[in-house]
Amino acid sequence: MKKILFIFLIFSILFSCQRKKSEIKIATINQEKWPANESLDFKFRTEKENFQTDFIYQVQMNPEFAYENIWLNYCLQSPKGDTLICSTDNLFLFEPKTGKPYGQGCRERLFLDAYFLKNVILKDTGMYQISIRHYLRTDTLQGIQSIGIRMKESGN
Repeated sequence: MKKILFIFLIFSILFSCQRKKSEIKIATINQEKWPANESLDFKFRTEKENFQTDFIYQVQMNPEFAYENIWLNYCLQSPKGDTLICSTDNLFLFEPKTGKPYGQGCRERLFLDAYFLKNVILKDTGMYQISIRHYLRTDTLQGIQSIGIRMKESGN
């Protein structure tokens, strides 16, 4: 009986702390080949004005991915179509000295989550879009299985 109460207490604590809204969008890369001229577009809707949020990359890759990092260029657009933020990120996937992957996974898939926009305030309600392109010297990037974006409510 004590064991059941202890387990119930642990689950209550874990789930009572998770009140913030989170939404995930994932784009699967066809045959693990991502052309440089192809953007991945993710749409997120917010119903609140001045919604404070974080955006997190979710990368799924083949462990044989040829590079230790990936350059990603992203743009965030408002519901009115205005570009709010455009930037480029250097996302490290493997430890440079040892080659050990960051993130977690198994023989066929590795997963990495990384914040790229924190405490962004989305002023208007409606549909926002994030477009991402890889920014490597190769025309077609091989070994990335999917890219996802998680929008997670932040702030108070």
